[in-house]
Amino acid sequence: MKNPHDAFNAGRDVYIDYPYESVMFRWEHLTQRVYKKFYGQVESANPVPHDNRLYNDAILCGDEIDAAAYLQGKEEE
Repeated sequence: MKNPHDAFNAGRDVYIDYPYESVMFRWEHLTQRVYKKFYGQVESANPVPHDNRLYNDAILCGDEIDAAAYLQGKEEE
């Protein structure tokens, strides 16, 4: 998929896969909150700060995915 950097201006939720660190992120457009989900685990209950290093690395180097791929998740290899 494409780099997620420009997707934040589209007025929708953004889902990011960052396989280098085995983590996915979900940016919720309405609340502007970020949630993370490591491979093989459930989504974090608490939002991730916008200045989180791992989240910002994912924006720069991760891949935008769709909601179905995020909800399905991935298993740790």
